[in-house]
Amino acid sequence: MNRFKSRQKASTNGGFTLIEALIVVIMVAILMGIAAPGWFAFVNRQRMKTVQNDLTEVFRQAQTNAEQLRSQQFVTIDTAADVPTVRVNGAPQVLGSGNINPGFITLSSNITPATISFDYRGMPVETASIPFVVRIRPDGAGVQQCVIVANLLGSIKTASNAQCDNVTAASMRAE
Repeated sequence: MNRFKSRQKASTNGGFTLIEALIVVIMVAILMGIAAPGWFAFVNRQRMKTVQNDLTEVFRQAQTNAEQLRSQQFVTIDTAADVPTVRVNGAPQVLGSGNINPGFITLSSNITPATISFDYRGMPVETASIPFVVRIRPDGAGVQQCVIVANLLGSIKTASNAQCDNVTAASMRAE
């Protein structure tokens, strides 16, 4: 008779209870809340660094073109544009590979109009505007990056935060 007894099947409950699932979701949300500000700060720094690198390259390319073409090259910083934009001899170039949201990063200059020109030797023409500083700031943040045409020879330097505000011709010559 033992052979014919119906065997009770062991009840196996697979999966998670609703409370367990909610606890996991809450823990993930807390971890995301902790990590999100750091992640956004990292992304913002990378975007600013990209614009800084692009702007440095624009200045260097303008110097090279001035030397190769034996003619003056003008770089104008478009401070009114929604996305970081410069004009090289009137032709607009968007900085940051086009990955910058409108209004997110602003460009400003220490002179008005924000234009620098390089002569046929690749040197800045307007000596009174040296050092020429272009500041790169994310909207609403206190951090900044900058690109500096530092001296009469046209050397191009990069700096960040307080270094951008304390730029003088004498300090740039000493470096």
